[in-house]
Amino acid sequence: MELVIATDKLQDVSELIRSREIDLILLDVNIYGRQTTGLSQLLKNTDCSFIVVTAYPLASLGDLPLGGRHGYLPKPVSFSKFRDQVTKMLKLA
Repeated sequence: MELVIATDKLQDVSELIRSREIDLILLDVNIYGRQTTGLSQLLKNTDCSFIVVTAYPLASLGDLPLGGRHGYLPKPVSFSKFRDQVTKMLKLA
């Protein structure tokens, strides 16, 4: 794994997806505040996999298309759960 960028802007994530070949993005839902509309569109319109990391319960994330290519890690995240989720997502990428 290689860290390509650390950002707090949805636009940076969108540009990264368009400009580079990215297999997996780890994304904290707080990057978007409480609105998940932009995130939902991003997840639906990309070929790369995401792992959404958040303290919010899964039910509060609205219509985010999690499952399949996109994973979910609730905070606090243990290393073993992180490793398992990353391994699973990279196998699907």
